[in-house]
Amino acid sequence: MSVLGPIMDASLPEQSLVNHLKDYLPIFLAAVDEERGFTPGFTSPPKAWEIVSQLDFSSEPQYPSIFIVSPGAAEPPKREGNGTIRMTWEMNVAATVQGPDQAATEKLAKRYAAAILGAIMAKRSLGDPNVRGTDYMGDSYDDLPMGEKRTKQIAFLRFQIEYDHVARSLMVNIPNDPPDDPTTPLPDYPTLPDIDHVFVDVVEKEDQ
Repeated sequence: MSVLGPIMDASLPEQSLVNHLKDYLPIFLAAVDEERGFTPGFTSPPKAWEIVSQLDFSSEPQYPSIFIVSPGAAEPPKREGNGTIRMTWEMNVAATVQGPDQAATEKLAKRYAAAILGAIMAKRSLGDPNVRGTDYMGDSYDDLPMGEKRTKQIAFLRFQIEYDHVARSLMVNIPNDPPDDPTTPLPDYPTLPDIDHVFVDVVEKEDQ
């Protein structure tokens, strides 16, 4: 971390979620297979992964595939007493699957949903030390056009991921004139309170 502190954006939780699911989703798919009476490994792991701001099926996806749907902040950021900013992002996981008939496809979508939920909630930090926690907000299975639902289905799971130390509202004691070269490393000056947010109580003395 530089002397400017953490400088985060939504791409970091997006990638943390992708990395976590790539590592653990196959394990949980195999566990769900076994619980449902199938041979572990019966359910194929994802063939494709994509991060999007909203789902768009104008071009048909591969099956099965995972979309990380990242629309933005779930709520306004919060400032901690130490000057750091805490942020909660909405991060959703959509699994698109294909089966031989409607009944088999719906069961496959629900196995995927169970495995995704299990993989995320078993390690709510997603392996990222700045994640305070991940909350599950529910699921749905009706996002594909009705004409495709006989053999193609989508499981859509909604999550909120809360991050500590997204930024800090502290003023770094840097020189008044920035360097000509912006890549020049800044000296490790101590941080000072943000002067715009320091409040001082003034008590007027009574006239003697």
